Amino acid sequence: GVDDGINLCDRLQWKELIPLIKKARLVIGLESMCGHLAAAVQTPGVFLYGQRSNVFCWRPFHPCCEVIVPSYEEEMEVYRTNKRRYSS
Repeated sequence: GVDDGINLCDRLQWKELIPLIKKARLVIGLESMCGHLAAAVQTPGVFLYGQRSNVFCWRPFHPCCEVIVPSYEEEMEVYRTNKRRYSS
């Protein structure tokens, strides 16, 4: 685990979130506005995206932000699983 990590999901208002991201050493998150806020205030971040499609259009655009996406094989396996599940 992370000894000094803080989970503030659904606990902050916008006026509290933006200064917190600006002061953070690193933001780790999912596909969300926090990634774009981190890029805007140049706070380093790592963000997990669930799909590869359009990630390069919608990702936070700043060199301090990294995006992790599933491999093509992982994404195709999810697609095949969902197709079987919903086609019956």
